[in-house]
Amino acid sequence: MDPEEIVEEREMSRSKRNRVQGQATAEEENIDVPVRTRSKRNRVQGQATAEEENIDVPMYTPRHMMQLEQGKNAEMQRVRDEVQQYVAQKDQEVAASLVELEALRGHVTAQQGEVGRISNENRILKQGVRIQQQAAERCRAEVDERLGQERATFMQVGAQAAEHIRQLETQNYALRVQLEQMAPASVTSEGMPRWGEGF
Repeated sequence: MDPEEIVEEREMSRSKRNRVQGQATAEEENIDVPVRTRSKRNRVQGQATAEEENIDVPMYTPRHMMQLEQGKNAEMQRVRDEVQQYVAQKDQEVAASLVELEALRGHVTAQQGEVGRISNENRILKQGVRIQQQAAERCRAEVDERLGQERATFMQVGAQAAEHIRQLETQNYALRVQLEQMAPASVTSEGMPRWGEGF
């Protein structure tokens, strides 16, 4: 039932009760007229009062106020539930993000450890390569030095051999000359050659 109809019904009941008691007043004579009709009629007649100006404002009974309050509370509860569900969902998302973040941190830590290990191995390998290069350079220097010494020795021995050969050739030539000088001038009767011809 509309609140205005409730108000009209109460006004009509009160006017009837006053009539029964013989206490109807001029104002109560018009009370059976619906409030809206009275207010409109008074406006048309130019007799609207301040109360009649506000008569069209809806009036609510305690039951209507309770219903409105219950509706408002239900709406607020629904909004609270939605907010709580949204917050719970966001909490779950944040928790999942935190778990994923922790997993990423663990992965990054493992990768950092792996990178450290590889860097250490790389440093050791570089040091080994450097040591090998130094050893190869030392060996190359030693080989070059040994080859130089052997070349010098070979050249010296060759020079000595050439000098010895030259001396031997000189001695051979001198001996040949001496033999030719000491040999007889002609071949003997047996047909033997002269000294030095058979050489």
